[in-house]
Amino acid sequence: MLFSQPARSIDLIRPPVFGAKTQNNTKEKINLPADYLVRVKRVLIKPRQVIAKDYYFLPDSFRRYNHKMPHVGIPTQIGNKMSISFFSYNNILDESAFYFDGEHSGHYGHFIMETLPRLWCWDEFDLTNLRFVTHDKKPFVKNFLVPFGISEENLYELKLPTLVKDLLIAKQPYVLEKSISFNAKKVWKHISDFFDKRLSRGKVYVSRLKFGKQRILINENEVEDVFKEYGFNVIYPEELPIEEQIDIFRNAEIIAGPSGSALYNLVFAKEVSHALILVSDRFITLNDALINHGEKYKITYISGYSIDDHESGMKANWRIDLRDIHRVLRKIGS
Repeated sequence: MLFSQPARSIDLIRPPVFGAKTQNNTKEKINLPADYLVRVKRVLIKPRQVIAKDYYFLPDSFRRYNHKMPHVGIPTQIGNKMSISFFSYNNILDESAFYFDGEHSGHYGHFIMETLPRLWCWDEFDLTNLRFVTHDKKPFVKNFLVPFGISEENLYELKLPTLVKDLLIAKQPYVLEKSISFNAKKVWKHISDFFDKRLSRGKVYVSRLKFGKQRILINENEVEDVFKEYGFNVIYPEELPIEEQIDIFRNAEIIAGPSGSALYNLVFAKEVSHALILVSDRFITLNDALINHGEKYKITYISGYSIDDHESGMKANWRIDLRDIHRVLRKIGS
């Protein structure tokens, strides 16, 4: 182990929920494990966050640091026994490498929350000459490496099980719905500062109307009209360069929109005073409170209701009562 930082705990306050599911702020204690940086020799890595040494899985194989949770890259075996063939490899990487992969690192939201914060050691350890191993080289990945002086040429696409002779592993400082450390915020702040254009952005509604893949807010066209009535500018993040998205979230006065990957750009917020997050009554997570811990902006949830009871809350389509949006916007004086 190259170094580690002490564990600690924080008191986390969940944001209030208004609408179909109404509740007040609640407080809970969150335990934050230590962040660590380790160097491992002759380690096996496979796509989708599988890291093994001498036939044992390393803790960083599990993005929630819980080996009992399902893992897309590690099949469940009867009696928890794995065949030795599972640990075979097809390729050898002789160059020193930095671990930059995840179970879902090709997904924008999971990337900025779980994979990207592994860069927290950039100011303690020179990463610029390492190969960054990842199974999915989405175009947005290279944009986020620029502030750290890391080029696209550093990326190594992990397609096959590979034996890496020298691998640097930085623990995830953000664990979904579980914990967050200062190191995650340090990474996000560095990126936000780098892309800051210092432009006032006013009030912004971040729409999912053109996304249309899951958890569709079926009356979002009407929702957009309500926010326009209160002076919000509507944006569609998938149509904007990464750099502009970051600057918008950094410099907006108020951010509003349905919960999802686009709103996780709030990790780059600096001037935001209030975040209005529209949620289905079956999809309210701890992530918004975690990334807001220690920040100055306030979060208010406006809850709608699911219309697909046979689907999971993460996927089910939903509606929201426009009257609830009006009430909240009038209350905050927007």
